[in-house]
This record gives sequence, C-alpha cells and structure tokens, in this order.
Amino acid sequence: MIPPVILSHPTANVFSLALAEHLAASGTLDSFWTSLVWDKTSHAGKFMPRKLRAQLERRAVSPRLRRLVHTHPSREIGRLFLQRLGLNMLHRHSRSPFSTQAVYTSLDRRVADWILKHPSPGVVYAYEDGAATSFHAAAQTGRFRVYDLPIAYWELRKSIYDTEAQRYPDWKETLQGADDSPYKLARKTQEALDADLIVCPSDFVKDSIVQSKVGAKPIAVVPFGSPLSCQDPNPASPDIGGPLRVLFVASLSQRKGLADLFEAIKLLPKNSISFQVIGSLLKPLKFYLSRCPTMDYLGTMPRTAVLDAMRHSDVLVLPSLAEGRALVIQEALSQGLPVIVTPNTGVSDLMIDGENGFTVPIRSPQYIADRLNWFCENRNGIPAMRMRSVDSVRNLSWDRYASGIVNSIENHMPRSCRD
Repeated sequence: MIPPVILSHPTANVFSLALAEHLAASGTLDSFWTSLVWDKTSHAGKFMPRKLRAQLERRAVSPRLRRLVHTHPSREIGRLFLQRLGLNMLHRHSRSPFSTQAVYTSLDRRVADWILKHPSPGVVYAYEDGAATSFHAAAQTGRFRVYDLPIAYWELRKSIYDTEAQRYPDWKETLQGADDSPYKLARKTQEALDADLIVCPSDFVKDSIVQSKVGAKPIAVVPFGSPLSCQDPNPASPDIGGPLRVLFVASLSQRKGLADLFEAIKLLPKNSISFQVIGSLLKPLKFYLSRCPTMDYLGTMPRTAVLDAMRHSDVLVLPSLAEGRALVIQEALSQGLPVIVTPNTGVSDLMIDGENGFTVPIRSPQYIADRLNWFCENRNGIPAMRMRSVDSVRNLSWDRYASGIVNSIENHMPRSCRD
C-alpha cells in the first residue's frame, strides 16, 4: 500500500483519469487536481455544439472520484472558447493567459499552495510542464515526487524538430513546442531533476531520458491501457478489388509524420487507395489539400466514432517522429486494424512485422509506400491480420496500467516514506 497521492493533470486526459479512478477505488487518492471535469447529467450539454460536448465528455468522472476532484476551470474554459472561435493566436502564444502553458502553470501553483497548507507524508504525482512548483512544495514537506513523462524527453524532441524545420519549412508551424523558450525548457529539466521517480509509457521514452542530462534518475516503464477489444474484427467489407482503405488519426502535424505520408501517397498507383484523415487542423485545410488533394478530411470525432472508423478501414498509418506511446495505435489494434508505424511511436513491443502490421524507419516515404503496396497486393491476408491485431493488445487494460504505476511507486519509495 502506498501513502495518499496528490495527483494533478490540467486537462484530465485518458491515462491520468485511469490512474485517478484506480487510486480512488483503492482509497489511496488524497485529491485529483485538474482544470475542469464534466458532469454527464448536466443539462447544459443539450445546448452545446456536438463536437464541444464530445470533447468535454472525455473529462467525465465517476461519482466516487468526483468527491476528490479540485477544479480551476477559468483559464481552460477561455482556451477552449478561443480555440472554438478559431482565434488561435490568442491561446497559442505562450504569454496568453489562456495558453496551454498558462493552464498548466496556474494549476501547478494551486497544487503547491494546497501541499504547503496540508503538510503530511504522501506522494505528489504530476506531469510534464505541470510539476515544477508543486514538486518544490513537495520537497519542503517531505513528499515522494513522481514525474510522468508521456512523450519523449524534450532534448530529443527539439533535435527532431530542428531537422524537420529544414526538411519541410512550410510544416514548421505544426511542430508544436518547436519554439519553446529557454525558460520553458529549463523548467522541464528542473521538473525531471526534482523527481524521485520518472514514469513513462515506453522504452522509446525511457531511452530519450537516459540519453539526456537527467538520465541517472530512476525510471519505470508502464504501457498505456487499450479500449475493449473488438468482438468482430472482420466487419462487412466492400469488393476486395476496391481501393485500399487507409486511415490517419492524429493532429495534422509533421510530428505525426503527415508530410512523409503525403509524399508516400504520391508514389502509389492512382486510385489504389482511399485516404481518410481524422484529427485537428494546425493550419488551414487548404494547406493540406494543396499537398494531398485526394485526402478525405473527416474533421475531429468523438472517440466512439473514431473506433467505428477504425473497424471499417484496412490499415492505419502513423509514421510519427516523436511520441511517448501513441495511444491511437493501441486503439486501432484493439479494433482489429493493422498498422504501419515507426519505432518512434513507442509501440515496438507490440509490433510483429507481417502479423499485425509493419514498422518503417522515420522520414521514409518510400518505405511507407512499399508497405501500402504490400497491403494492396495482399488483400486476402488482411482478415487474419485483423485477428492478430486484436490479440496483440488484448491484455493491455487500464487497470493493469494503473496497478503498474502503483507497483512502481512501491518499489522505488523508501520504506520510511511508506510507513
């Protein structure tokens, strides 16, 4: 058993909520701090646009967890509102009071105040960009500090971004974080240095930490969970002679390798694929269409609709350059969708080439095109790949993920702190 945990994540994403729910169920959650959570019973949802309501519903929590939640919503509501209006410069600029950075640092200060006002033994668990101030307060009160890094360490990301800015200058704007200030980067480093334990979702992230200035820190690798596996990974398919149904699900960024995928598609025979894209735009739609006129952009979707699109596609392609562990890949595999990925997606432990998809090198349009051609020429083999895709993630539950984190804390925390 670990002592009470103060957990914070500004946007309450799927993996932080999974951990919070698990800790609440076991009685080891002191409090969960976030910007806002959604009440599914709220009548306000009836009057909201569908996409906004779907976005908020991802932050719904159980009644058991709701009792332990502390919210500070004003900045996050402002950020979502400006995003909804398309006023990107008013929320993407680092100095904006409604920027993502402002949301993170503001909540971090709130958590630090709480820690100092309630000094007692325990654990402070925080994520990249939202841990510096709360870790400082935790050190003053003798709490064990756990730093969750869900993506490759910033030094590797910066190196990758610098290269991409030269390869595709017109895509630089999509590399969010490429222009982080020296202050923000120093803050990231200090967060990692102040941690007693770093938790990450893949060996790819672990390696990026080991090769950095903070590489001597204790590190625990705990893979994310997956949705429930699809019961029927072989939905009714159109004529096998039709175009291969290719799917991309992610923000439309070169961090996700989208420019390389566009180049790969140019190398394929005409009309050999149908190409659907789901995700948030980081530049005007005409920018992407000018580079890939054949793409069918479906916008953003609720998670249930994304999973349905996966069940009715033939292959997902995500040639990312820097991830932590691309959750969308686990989601695709869970729905019986084979994948084409890079080692930098953080799922190398799941991939068996030719069984549930293929791994290609980063920055390799020709390799991507070759593998897409393989799928086009081996359509009869896709049903068997669907079955093996489901099997490859069947044991990756969210409860297993949260239990793995708790076990890692128990293994690294000094006995005096546990007592």
